Amino acid sequence: MTWPSGPRSMRRRPLVLLDVDGVLADFVGAYLDALEKVTGRRRERDEIRTWDIVKALDLAPADAEEVARIVGQPDFCYDLKLIEGAAEGVAALRKIADIHVVTAPWPSRHWPGERVDWLLDALGIERLDITLTTRKDLVRGDVLLDDRFEHLLEWTRANQDSLGILWDTPHNRNLDEDFAKHGGNSFSPSGVWVTPEIVRVTDWASVHRIVEANRI
Repeated sequence: MTWPSGPRSMRRRPLVLLDVDGVLADFVGAYLDALEKVTGRRRERDEIRTWDIVKALDLAPADAEEVARIVGQPDFCYDLKLIEGAAEGVAALRKIADIHVVTAPWPSRHWPGERVDWLLDALGIERLDITLTTRKDLVRGDVLLDDRFEHLLEWTRANQDSLGILWDTPHNRNLDEDFAKHGGNSFSPSGVWVTPEIVRVTDWASVHRIVEANRI
């Protein structure tokens, strides 16, 4: 397979920005566990076909509010599970790139501190390599790995000659309208461009090969 070389070649050790929820931490799994406690009904992640989880699952307002309360409680963020392969993927990526985490915590006073502690304890990522912000487009880097197409679109527009990597999840596969607006494909398999600056991946090996392909 020929891996995409990206909009440009990197002439130095690249700086790769990493999202957390949906890429490193299994927020969706924890949210669904909380939802089951509230409703007594188990819902599956494949049902979440849009970014808005409340809308995707058609939750009653009272149920959504109670789940949000649980998500905001102490230890919810710190107890999130690593997504399978994330620890090994980050460790391998560090051999070829500098990494910096860019994440937008849940609006709870417990989340910022717990997120920093989680990243240090789970992945050995220090506080200086973490930016907590909802404005990812303001953070400079060569590559952004994220599971939300809109974040990647805003970031690649703000960072000229940058590369966005879309981590494949059920909630970003149904983006026909967004992709059509920006001249992309409605769904692309791993290693195929969805816009001229954004490529979809399904595994960490793909991330490593794409980053390597952009180094000279």
